[in-house]
Amino acid sequence: MLLHFFFFTKNYQRRDTHSIYHQQVVCFRSPTDPAKIFIKRVLAKEGEWIPVDQDGITVPFQVPKGHTWVEGDNTFHSYDSRLLGPIPLGLMLGKATHVVWPPHKFSKIDTTVTERRNV
Repeated sequence: MLLHFFFFTKNYQRRDTHSIYHQQVVCFRSPTDPAKIFIKRVLAKEGEWIPVDQDGITVPFQVPKGHTWVEGDNTFHSYDSRLLGPIPLGLMLGKATHVVWPPHKFSKIDTTVTERRNV
């Protein structure tokens, strides 16, 4: 079953990516297909460390300058930084603030910082 959700977003002003923060849900162009736009949650920003699985072993990974690490809320079915790698800040379009479709799902997106994964 394919579910479609639509989000209200606030676009970043040109190069205004310093306002990206943990747990924020962001919209960005796919690094592999610019026609696609993804919506994912920020888990780490440039210079921060995040645990990454490499061949079944968890290793620490430092997010490079000018990038962010994003993952989807649906962990086992998400095309995100675990497959794409760190996302260049230049591909960021904006932050998702509300779910607006379907109407019964209308709500503000929760960006409460939850327990972060330890490195």
